[in-house]
Amino acid sequence: LLPYAKKLITAVMCGYSAAGIPHWLYTPAIPAISLLLQVENPSDGLVSLESCSRAAPFNETWGGSPKYQFYIGHMNHVDLSCRHGDTKWATESPTAWVREHYRPDYLRRLEPRTLSP
Repeated sequence: LLPYAKKLITAVMCGYSAAGIPHWLYTPAIPAISLLLQVENPSDGLVSLESCSRAAPFNETWGGSPKYQFYIGHMNHVDLSCRHGDTKWATESPTAWVREHYRPDYLRRLEPRTLSP
């Protein structure tokens, strides 16, 4: 399955910090969950970096900026969902990465449809 999936993957974002972008709830909670689940470090708290990076084609390079197609940062699993936006004081910018690499044709299919009266 992985060789087939790699042909379709155009961009990947992975985190390597269970603490992630500081947040009053998730900074303590995700590391605790990670310990409970015994997730291999480094990880985003729920997915090991090794597992996340397997999704990227082997010939691609990873970078620490949202400009990189294959983005790695000091983010946890919640940060990667863009739940709380970007940091203003550091380079962790998950929503900037999504804006940079989204597929408009895919997103159009997700737009809510309006019903005719």
